[in-house]
Amino acid sequence: MNDRDALRSRSDNPLTDIWIYIVVFLGGSCGTATRYVLGRTLNILPQPLSIHWGTLTANLIACFVYALLSALLAQTLSAVNSTSRAKRAGELTSRALGMGFCGGLSTMSTLALEITAGQYGWVYAIISLLSGVFFALLGSILGNAIGSLISGARVDARGRKSKESGSSKDNSTKSNLRKRGRHAGRHNVSTLSQAPSLSQSQPLAQMQRREKANHNDLKAANSTERASSTSSVRHSRRKRKH
Repeated sequence: MNDRDALRSRSDNPLTDIWIYIVVFLGGSCGTATRYVLGRTLNILPQPLSIHWGTLTANLIACFVYALLSALLAQTLSAVNSTSRAKRAGELTSRALGMGFCGGLSTMSTLALEITAGQYGWVYAIISLLSGVFFALLGSILGNAIGSLISGARVDARGRKSKESGSSKDNSTKSNLRKRGRHAGRHNVSTLSQAPSLSQSQPLAQMQRREKANHNDLKAANSTERASSTSSVRHSRRKRKH
């Protein structure tokens, strides 16, 4: 194994990733502080059926947030619609809010102590269990809805980009075809402009040929007339001698 493989294995291992430790520490600190504030403010309220409102509220918020976060990240950070940076950001967010904040906010030890110390602890346990499941289902439904909206918006944006690129390609091809059509039209116009000159030159050549033929005919006629006149003169001279 070379140095690059060793570095990749270290970066892929969560136990050697320093950023995971940092975000979990920060999220856990915030969650623990929030649970302390809720306990100090809500546990002073009346406690029917041995219900401690601070602990119950903290656990229900943790169930809701963790379920919503899990469903949302599952929808938005799928392998097809996300990049490596988005996956990295989703991993750190999940560690910070899920493991850190929700882990520090929720408490099972305090809940178990309150259940065993209260007179109606079993009622408090049933209420905590059922309400926790309900808030978890509500958070997962809301997370799936938000994630589907985000992924649909991404798909629409990609479709628009592809349509724009396709339309630009179509416009370029249309412009090329127009240029070719203009060039072909100019070529046809030039050929048509040259055609009359050719058609005009052909009758001129024919007329010149005809004139030459007529001139040759006139020469031949003159020569025959001269030959006939000379022959007649000779014939008359012979008659006179006799």
